[in-house]
Amino acid sequence: MFYGGAYLTWFANPFYLISLLTNKLNPWINLIMAIFAFIVALSFTRGGTILLNEDGDKGQITELEIGYWLWLLSMLLIIFSSLASFKAKNISL
Repeated sequence: MFYGGAYLTWFANPFYLISLLTNKLNPWINLIMAIFAFIVALSFTRGGTILLNEDGDKGQITELEIGYWLWLLSMLLIIFSSLASFKAKNISL
């Protein structure tokens, strides 16, 4: 079942994937999807509860470790890549 809150951050992954796939094709879609992915992933820092196992046990998010920060950094890097793509193609923002 879908509960919202911290579960919404999973939607950052499809935005990120679309951004990666459109990196060379369309810089505008790339930039928009990368920004959406970053904002949605950043919303995870607000905390909340997540599902711990298949039994439905929930737990509080108490800390964000290196995996989360690397995930967030990858989204920030694709934003910079998109901005560099604008410069390389001489497209003005």
